[in-house]
Amino acid sequence: MQVTLPEGWRARVPADVVVSGEFGRYSTVYRQEGRVLTIARREESGQGIFPPSRLPDVVSFYRAISADEENRTLVIDRPAR
Repeated sequence: MQVTLPEGWRARVPADVVVSGEFGRYSTVYRQEGRVLTIARREESGQGIFPPSRLPDVVSFYRAISADEENRTLVIDRPAR
C-alpha cells in the first residue's frame, strides 16, 4: 500500500517484522520516502507434513506473526500551525 501524505507530514512507523522458518515466511516493511508512505506485507506458507510433536514450534511461529498484528501502530505527525 502506498499513501501520499500532505507536505510536511511524517509517519512514525513501527519496526519491520520478518518471521521465517519451516512453516512459512511473513514480513511487513514500513517506509516513508519524501511524502510517500509505503507499507508492504508478504506472506508465504511453508510446505510439509509435520508430526504432532512440532505443534509448539507452529504455535511459536504464529505468535511471532500475531505480535506484529497486535503492536501495529502508525502515528502520523503534521507540522505545527
